[in-house]
Amino acid sequence: LEWNIRQMLELMNMPRAAGLFPASLKTVGGMKWGYIDSSGRMAILPLYDDARDFQQNGLAIVSENGSYGVIDTSANYVVKPVYDSISPFSEDRAAVIDSQGFRLIDETGTVLTKRAYPFIADMQDGRAVFYVTEGGSGDADGSI
Repeated sequence: LEWNIRQMLELMNMPRAAGLFPASLKTVGGMKWGYIDSSGRMAILPLYDDARDFQQNGLAIVSENGSYGVIDTSANYVVKPVYDSISPFSEDRAAVIDSQGFRLIDETGTVLTKRAYPFIADMQDGRAVFYVTEGGSGDADGSI
């Protein structure tokens, strides 16, 4: 519960891309999320299980069938929904989680880490805190 509250507080403080806002629609199949424009018109159809705010880079994190991806303002997938979680972009990078662990991706979805790690924090000042287990999970030379 505490983690969820912290996540929501962080998301509330993030700058939004102007003009598109998450909006839900109750359907027979459950709640679906899309995006409305500033006039209240549905600009991106409610197709998603979860939809986060558009960020300053013009990208938004969305979920379909339990997996997260990233769309642009035209609802085109920039990153296909293949991740268990995606953190907001920070310094053009985002931490993603898949079945193997944490990785870093750029805004095109290119995976930047050589392998998965037990933990990678958001980028700050060109660096990210990451964790390497005693068993050697992570790169031997310490670089991401």
